[in-house]
Amino acid sequence: MDGKQALFAEIFGTLYRFNSKDHYSEIPGEPLSWGEVNSRLKGRLSAMHFLDVDADQDAAEGEATLRIPDPETLWKWTDADAWKKALSRVEALADTSEQFQAFANWWEYLRRSETYRRDCEAMRDRLSADPGLKWAAFTGWIQHAYYFNYFLSHGQKTIPEEVFPPGQAEAFFHSFRGLQAERLKLCRTWDLPFQDHLPFLFPERTGTKELLTSFFATSEDVSAPPPPPVNFRLNEKPLPADISFFPFKTQGRWKWAGFAFPCDHKTASSIATALFQSRLPVTNFEFKEKLKTWGKSGVKFRIAADYDGKGKPENEFPQTWENATGIISNYVHLDFFEFKTWGNRRRLDPLTLKREIAAFDKETNLDAELWPGLAGESLSAAKSRARRTAKKRISQIEKAAEERRLTLNPALTPEA
Repeated sequence: MDGKQALFAEIFGTLYRFNSKDHYSEIPGEPLSWGEVNSRLKGRLSAMHFLDVDADQDAAEGEATLRIPDPETLWKWTDADAWKKALSRVEALADTSEQFQAFANWWEYLRRSETYRRDCEAMRDRLSADPGLKWAAFTGWIQHAYYFNYFLSHGQKTIPEEVFPPGQAEAFFHSFRGLQAERLKLCRTWDLPFQDHLPFLFPERTGTKELLTSFFATSEDVSAPPPPPVNFRLNEKPLPADISFFPFKTQGRWKWAGFAFPCDHKTASSIATALFQSRLPVTNFEFKEKLKTWGKSGVKFRIAADYDGKGKPENEFPQTWENATGIISNYVHLDFFEFKTWGNRRRLDPLTLKREIAAFDKETNLDAELWPGLAGESLSAAKSRARRTAKKRISQIEKAAEERRLTLNPALTPEA
């Protein structure tokens, strides 16, 4: 703090003024103690910039951590009307939409896994402590729920280097790259969509309605039908070491996928010819003598999500993906990701889901509705069966996650 009640933060050894991207070599004015800072400024720091400060009242400095709110809290802080409209849409679909049921029959079990909850807590801790994200919050870069989600997915690409002092840009970008790797590991382990991972990080407080509402709240077309959620997960083969794949979407729709992998010039020419002959919508095809990721020669290109020029991009993208990877694999041996939609998942009828979840949570206020005509020992036996089945489903999810975790980290595989 200086004498004009302006907050300054030291990040990566550089000082920044509150709500500004300007940087300073030293704080102007005389520092004030935290107790002398007015409550209005403290409130702005907490509610509008997502930061909590831990400081003694008589101290002139403290430690800031990023607040990572659950989806409902985040939207109500920044755009309560958008949240309310989106929630009404979700509630109208809850009992009639097959997509909603398919989604619920996965999420309601996953979010009750203690292993998943621990992983989410660890990820939230890493996000809260990241200096790059704290810089973005402190400077006012992410003051709305939509941009909060977007920044955590694309932050390292959205910050122009000119806002950093000389020599500091790489430190920020290195910070984001580290987070990207951790996020990707979490998403692949638990079968989460990479770019929308943030709403999934609050399993204790976020049910299916709240989770889907967070997606609808970002939609510009409030009358559009819900897009089928899509997901990329690893198949049973080892994680491919020689490919980078970047699915990109905006406003809930897949726009394009980027591919990059090392190969020689002859192979690149053959792949380029086959891709263009296939009439796939290939753009930005480049052969580079040295790809940054691998330090080898290779190719980079994009393929648009709308494969045949009509229909919804998210519906056409699976075919685009399969065609492209099929062509590439004719020339380069790669183990690819497997495409999957939530709608491909095995479904339960809504009543079975409600019974198993209520039994697992040991709720009793819905007994008459979920098990009409049962009481006493017969009711207890029915609930016990439902609870055992729910535990089995959660265990199956955890087992699959552990297999993917070992695939991502071969060094963790137990020795024979």
